[in-house]
Amino acid sequence: MHCFKFPAGLCQEINGDLARFWWANQENDHKIHWRSWDKLDMRKENGSLGFRDLLDFNLALLGKQCWRLINNPDSLWARFLKARYFPNSDFWNAELPHNDVIVPTRPLSANTPIFVEEIMNKLERSWDLSRVSLFLDQETIRCILSLPIGISSLPDRWIWPWTSNGEYSVKSAYHITHSMANSRIVGPPQTSHVVSTQVWKGLWKLKSLPKIKFFCWRILSNAIATKPNLFKRKIGQSPVCPVCENNEESVEHLFLLCPWTAAVWFGSPLNYRVHNQSITTFDNRLNSMFQLNLTSSLDKNRLMTIISFLLWEICKARCKFVIEGRQLHPIPVLHQAMRAANEFIEANVSQSTHSDYVTLISTRAWTPPSDGSVK
Repeated sequence: MHCFKFPAGLCQEINGDLARFWWANQENDHKIHWRSWDKLDMRKENGSLGFRDLLDFNLALLGKQCWRLINNPDSLWARFLKARYFPNSDFWNAELPHNDVIVPTRPLSANTPIFVEEIMNKLERSWDLSRVSLFLDQETIRCILSLPIGISSLPDRWIWPWTSNGEYSVKSAYHITHSMANSRIVGPPQTSHVVSTQVWKGLWKLKSLPKIKFFCWRILSNAIATKPNLFKRKIGQSPVCPVCENNEESVEHLFLLCPWTAAVWFGSPLNYRVHNQSITTFDNRLNSMFQLNLTSSLDKNRLMTIISFLLWEICKARCKFVIEGRQLHPIPVLHQAMRAANEFIEANVSQSTHSDYVTLISTRAWTPPSDGSVK
């Protein structure tokens, strides 16, 4: 991929194989793709998983070789390519024979000016686009006019504008190429609600098991097998919650609003009391939990860990109720979540902070009232 341009069809086929493996984990095992591929290959802070689209990644890797070629023209490999492909011109005017499949068989530049100085008024330090305005769109013209013209007498050098040091990087080139490709794809939005970048960044900073972190991503992306999601795909017979049988089993209802789930949150160290009127979307409620007044960032990390394990155990208990017919009891679910959270903390935090964490859990945990009394 560093040296050859892959066919678009091959890249799409490999992308499809990656998506099938991600959702199914086994060959020839067809599972539901809860999110389309174009929603998985964006930036993580935009709600994606950070996969690479191979077509755009291939172009970014080839761009690295072009950058090396124009910045190191005296190197052995650069002189070899020049002698082979453009002995009487430069890289930007290289035109390959039709039987060469390394790069497209056309000049890298057309009849537009090669040098920036040809569209620059050095006396007035301004741009003169009269010669090229007919060949450029308005957005490109606006970008050119916004560039300041320096007064330095130093020789010009190549600058990559999307990195702080001006050096080309495959990562920055990929994101630029991919964002430009996605901007050309126009389609109706799948939902009117967009999860904020702050919530996504908080998710990827979450200190928890990788499988639980991915599970939390699925919750925020509404990519789990709730009754409404199955009903939309003509798999389930009803979108109603199988536990309370009163409301549609949305993500908010499953993890917050269902009566037995609300009891789990109230009994947790958060002592969180769920109010139906205050619940808008799950990510907004989760963000409000993160904004609780805590004494240190360490407490915030602990809180996020507890929340993630609570969500995991709530979903496990719900699935056992639906599939195996087991009864739902908030207290065993709460105890299992806290036990798993404590085990994770013991394995991942230092001894100095672990004792404080155990004290925090023991002092804030809810206990049921004794028989014959009201709490």
